[in-house]
Amino acid sequence: MSQAYNLYLFMESKIIFPWDNADRLYKSGYRIEAFQTLHNLIEFKLQEIFMLVGSVHFNADLSDTWDLTDELPYLSCTKALYILNHISKNEYQTLMKINRTRNLIMHYIFDEPYKKGRCKMSDKELDSDFKSAKTMAELLEIKSHEESSCPLLKHSK
Repeated sequence: MSQAYNLYLFMESKIIFPWDNADRLYKSGYRIEAFQTLHNLIEFKLQEIFMLVGSVHFNADLSDTWDLTDELPYLSCTKALYILNHISKNEYQTLMKINRTRNLIMHYIFDEPYKKGRCKMSDKELDSDFKSAKTMAELLEIKSHEESSCPLLKHSK
């Protein structure tokens, strides 16, 4: 079996939370895929929270904002949620670090092979940043649930 097929089978296994899947990928040696999975999950959660903040606190209709928030990238959502005081300064800094790590990994994959360089990140740093990303994904899930449970949430009719 090919490595891609093994990864597909691995991803299809039943996992309760996406960050658990990323954790299993990471522990199985698919560290880049695991980090990218968490980064994408975090971006999705940031977009989701931003959409909910608009609906709950600014009376925006979900049907009007749903698709628009999908177009907002990780950094824009992070900055906006920090400005709106929906993430703390520490959370903001952690989110920025996670994004820098992801960018470092991606640039290494696509740029360094041509320069014959070495990734400038130690295994210890990657392990620490992965743990931070997993914790952040879990925290954003809680924040999203808290926003969506708000009785002021305006649903379109």
